[in-house]
Amino acid sequence: MKESFTIAKPHIAEEFSKALFEDFTETPSTYTFNKGHFDKSILKLESAAMARERSNYDNYSMYYENLLRVQLQLLYQREQENKSLNDQLQDAANNCDVEVQCQLADKSRDLLMT
Repeated sequence: MKESFTIAKPHIAEEFSKALFEDFTETPSTYTFNKGHFDKSILKLESAAMARERSNYDNYSMYYENLLRVQLQLLYQREQENKSLNDQLQDAANNCDVEVQCQLADKSRDLLMT
């Protein structure tokens, strides 16, 4: 099973600059922002960055949990296969022991009868 992971790329910087430049005063060499407007823009930027980080954490967590789940399933399947093969090997060894003992008993009987 192939896992792939992609992250949506939010446009946080573009949204911040749009929000910031909604209310400003421009002179030939400077831009001036109202402190309250600047604080609101920074708060929106902070909220957007935290939401992005939370989303990324959730996505990575889900991705790695799925990978672990698949690996655990494969491990369990291999353990069951090993157990089955060991049981078959044990049965074959027991059958071989019984067969050898039967052959030994037949030879012993033949030796005693002759």
